[in-house]
Amino acid sequence: MKISFYTIVAAISFFMFSCSNSNEPKSLEVIKEVEGPLNSNLEVISDNATIEIVEGDFGFQIEFSVELKVSEPANMKGGYSGNSPFGPTIEYRLLDANKVPIKVDGYRIRSNPDLDKISYNLGNADAKFWIQIFQKFADEYEKDKVKKMQKTLNKAKYVQLTSRIQG
Repeated sequence: MKISFYTIVAAISFFMFSCSNSNEPKSLEVIKEVEGPLNSNLEVISDNATIEIVEGDFGFQIEFSVELKVSEPANMKGGYSGNSPFGPTIEYRLLDANKVPIKVDGYRIRSNPDLDKISYNLGNADAKFWIQIFQKFADEYEKDKVKKMQKTLNKAKYVQLTSRIQG
């Protein structure tokens, strides 16, 4: 059986393409409405968010950024008291093509800015600020969780920010 040079090149190209796409960033449409108690205080400016799986010092996490604007100022404090967080937090959820939430496993969602800086921005009418979301979902040796998360991201079409007041 004789295999042509082009068949070999095509097979290698396909293999390299399928391997390289495993952690490709994904652009999702951002739902303009922030869900939760900050619904009337914040509006989403960003139309899309590029969600990535990133390997950091302590494992794998999801990261993306979205720009917000304060539509109605709110005066509230945020920070930490005795190691307990209090004040406004912003998190996220992924939605499929029908805007049904997709379950995402992982550790605590962090945002930057966090707590006191979100509170500060909320107190300023028409303030615009970027929020960066981080969610750790696997340790550095858990490659199977990375593949599972990539499959989850492939189902996602939308991302929606959610808000809550802690403490």
